[in-house]
Amino acid sequence: MALRLKLVGSVALVVLCLTSFSGSNAGGPSPTRLPVAVAGLIPAEIAEALSAAAGIGVKSMAHAGSLGIVEALKARSVDFGAVTSDAAYLAFTGRLDQATAPFDTLRGITVLDLKTIHLMSRRHAQLRSIGDLRGMNVSLGPPGTGTSLVSKLLLNAHGVTLTDIDEEYVPIPEAVKRLAAGELDAAFMPMVAPAPEATAAARGGAQLLEIAGATVEQLRLSHPFLSRARIAERTYPGQEKVVHTIAVDLLLVSRADTDDVLVYNFLNAYFTALGRTTAVTDLSRAAGMSIPLHAGAARYYRERELSR
Repeated sequence: MALRLKLVGSVALVVLCLTSFSGSNAGGPSPTRLPVAVAGLIPAEIAEALSAAAGIGVKSMAHAGSLGIVEALKARSVDFGAVTSDAAYLAFTGRLDQATAPFDTLRGITVLDLKTIHLMSRRHAQLRSIGDLRGMNVSLGPPGTGTSLVSKLLLNAHGVTLTDIDEEYVPIPEAVKRLAAGELDAAFMPMVAPAPEATAAARGGAQLLEIAGATVEQLRLSHPFLSRARIAERTYPGQEKVVHTIAVDLLLVSRADTDDVLVYNFLNAYFTALGRTTAVTDLSRAAGMSIPLHAGAARYYRERELSR
């Protein structure tokens, strides 16, 4: 049964502190707090359930995005992080940029959600495809997010270079406003459909462009983190047809040397917390990702499967 948790927004970096107890003394067990960085806001009911299940507290911090969280994991300033699958895969394989060595100790914990790429153009822009973006003012995604990686791959595959466009990196709420004002010609926006931001953009006259066809399928062959997606007709105002596009997963990741028991216990607490709320996740996809699973996560999913 495919059940889903919808992570709300991506305007903050949420840090969860998992409290674990080890040893004993006259004062009782002493807690050790381990930071968990998550891009996007977790629904309050999930945060409360996690807190009840495993002593996890939630604290909002400045948004770093997937790329910033990858760097934080490398620097060992956080132990877990939620990053999009494109950022995780390219970091793991050393393809984020030419100066970056492979982050081959990056490991997957669980699939949190699916981010559908919405490519929206302003009213009267008369754009039909990615190839039409030449000479346009285009947001390649919110700053610091993996969306910029995907949008650059898509542009390059369609023969559009960054010198062919006026590139910007705009947060989703600002992109919606600027599309309506005619200050942006188009914007790549990662969202869970149906997204209120996309609804607002469509009400302002913005239109969805398809991300599909032979060029996109060829790109998917060499980039396994890209999956097909479809936005059903009438999902947004004025959208009379199905729009085919692509999507990337939002993954919870860690380093290979993160304690196996900690990872196992975190997953156990996470899924227990989901079961106590009305927000749930797609359990059938939780372990599927384009980077290796952490050993503690592999043990959790193996035991879960055996217990069914």
